[in-house]
Amino acid sequence: MNTSKCAILGAPAVGKTTLLKLLEGKDITGQYIPTQGFDRGAIKMGKNSTAVCWDFGGQAAFYEFWKQYILGSDVIVVVTDSTPVNVLQTKQLIEWAKRLTEDDDCNIIAVANKQDIPGAMSAERVANLLGVPAYPLVATDPDNQEKMYAILKQCLKRK
Repeated sequence: MNTSKCAILGAPAVGKTTLLKLLEGKDITGQYIPTQGFDRGAIKMGKNSTAVCWDFGGQAAFYEFWKQYILGSDVIVVVTDSTPVNVLQTKQLIEWAKRLTEDDDCNIIAVANKQDIPGAMSAERVANLLGVPAYPLVATDPDNQEKMYAILKQCLKRK
């Protein structure tokens, strides 16, 4: 069986855990419970393929630990909540992830989450600011599961 590694990064409360639950097909309660350290989930990507997704706590105290877990990732998904302030914070995470994985064959993408909030930046604008492909999403909407699944599958194929 072919197994890929996916790291999900971002600031606190941007929807990283919700994104993982969406991909796994789990119930999304809307209740915010900060991830302490990391969480992990597995997603079937096909008959003989699985993606193991690592969802990392977004608090600055955890950044030091990210490095050891990110190495060897096939794709890094950086989640932003699409507000200008968060996108600027996310830019720093993108730059850090690029430096960390410059010797690896790792795709880095952004998910412009919370597209339903007032003042949300478009995914195109987020992509221009971050310098990586960005995909619009509302992770709390279960109808977006197939969309996010297809994005992840496409990123893993480009590897």
